[in-house]
Amino acid sequence: MPVALLQVKEGFNHRRYFDEAALNDLAEDIRRNRIAQPLVIRPNEDKTVFYIIAGERRYRAAQIAGLTNVPCIVRLVSEAEAYAISVSENAQREDVSAAEQAVIAHRAVGLSDGDREEACRLLGWSRKKLNARLLLLHCDKSVLSAVAERKISIGHAELLAGLPKELQAQTLPSLIDKGVTVAQLKEHLGRYAYRIDSAAFDTADCAKCQHNSAQGNDLFGESIGDGRCLNQSCFNEKTAQWIEAKKAEAADEYGVVYLETEKPADQRVYLVRDGLKGVGREQYATCQSCARYGALMLTEKGREGKLETGVCFDPACNQEKVNAHQASLTEEKPRTAKEAGGKAPKATTRKKKASAPAVSGKLTAYATSLHHRAAAGEVPSDPHLVKVLGLLALIKEAGMPDLDPEYDELKLKSRVSDRAKLMAVLLAQDDMFLDELQTRAAALLV
Repeated sequence: MPVALLQVKEGFNHRRYFDEAALNDLAEDIRRNRIAQPLVIRPNEDKTVFYIIAGERRYRAAQIAGLTNVPCIVRLVSEAEAYAISVSENAQREDVSAAEQAVIAHRAVGLSDGDREEACRLLGWSRKKLNARLLLLHCDKSVLSAVAERKISIGHAELLAGLPKELQAQTLPSLIDKGVTVAQLKEHLGRYAYRIDSAAFDTADCAKCQHNSAQGNDLFGESIGDGRCLNQSCFNEKTAQWIEAKKAEAADEYGVVYLETEKPADQRVYLVRDGLKGVGREQYATCQSCARYGALMLTEKGREGKLETGVCFDPACNQEKVNAHQASLTEEKPRTAKEAGGKAPKATTRKKKASAPAVSGKLTAYATSLHHRAAAGEVPSDPHLVKVLGLLALIKEAGMPDLDPEYDELKLKSRVSDRAKLMAVLLAQDDMFLDELQTRAAALLV
């Protein structure tokens, strides 16, 4: 196949880092011996070029080597099938980093619709390896990039994964510059060992465990204190088992429940009734009975088992419904006489309707109080609403922070004076956006 007809589809490949020296070595080998293993490709939608499913590294090296044609196997497969082939092929390669394997694991679970056993079969991995790689998704992006670029080892990443992401990002540059070893990092992070009393699972069996720091507290001169778990893999495994049990329990109530590590952000969206991202009142009720509507269970440390409800796991379908609702609102908008091509109607004198009988002040106060209590009772069942209300209070105290252009398109600053309008816009945003805005507002307050 001519090299000129091949393309890399943006965002498709799990691999982000290609070592330049290794590529040059491969290019030299290709000049001498040609390509032994064909690339796997598929035609694009209009069949003008071919996307690379597997073999991007060979493709890059072939370009360096100056090849005009490369051996290929053409697969007539869908996007999902191409992902599966790419995932399976990359999972078996020895030169794929642990960080890249974490992305592969994430996509494999997504392709398997949350079934981890099926994902293991797709990858040819053990359940232990799959879970270990999924845990790496708690690493900050800068940490995963450093693993992919071989600046740090997987041991560093596994130790850093238990820390807050902001602290990971702050620690990483110093760790690389000073050449801190895994052993040294483990020693430094001793004070960050998991507190057993913070565990989500039942810790009854932890009291006599050899990894409980309390066991050696009276025997050694140096200790990190009582009630600390020194076995992160055990702690994480028990947490994962507890989360799986909570997920099964939640499924009885919500029907469809996915862990946040099972459905990437681009495979989920919050269902909104009104506003710019709303689907409309009738469609909102219909969507709630859909087989792709349910809840998202968090797995991040400190938030394990928490549910975010009202989630649609079919963003494409959701966008269609939003577009249809917005189109219907445009059609329903009444035209002015000028737009209709006619003259403005003459003013007519109408008789005033008789005013309604006055309602007593006590009855009004009682009704208002009743409505307030009913509304407040709804808040605990909606974590998204809780987040928005907290953000409103923070903005009232700190003011609206300056935002990047992509955020500023919402024109949030102009809505601060009208709390109801601001709340409507914020409710339509996802949690990731709200978290970012909350961080900026908190910084402004400080």
